[in-house]
Amino acid sequence: MIRAYQVSKGQNRDICLIPVSAHGTNPASAVMAGYKVVSLKVDSKGAIDMLDLKEKTQQHKDSLACLMITFPSTFGVFDEGVQEVCKIVSGPTMTINYSSLIFVRFTKEEV
Repeated sequence: MIRAYQVSKGQNRDICLIPVSAHGTNPASAVMAGYKVVSLKVDSKGAIDMLDLKEKTQQHKDSLACLMITFPSTFGVFDEGVQEVCKIVSGPTMTINYSSLIFVRFTKEEV
């Protein structure tokens, strides 16, 4: 659904950020949708490493399509920083799919 939307808007975004704590179906689904998966680090408590997220979001700013996380993670962590993750990646827009949260990156003109 994300890929189809972005293609309909003429966007060629192909990067999907996925933390190492996500369920194994997340990278599989991303690859099946045509995305390149970039892994995110987690901290010692199993939460998304915010510095790594900020760095990779900036590094891939022109090609970042989405971020997929499992909530709670496969480490059993309800990441308390999920609101900050949302702000860093895309703002308030997200799709919830069972235990996975998928953050879609929109341009300011689209929101």
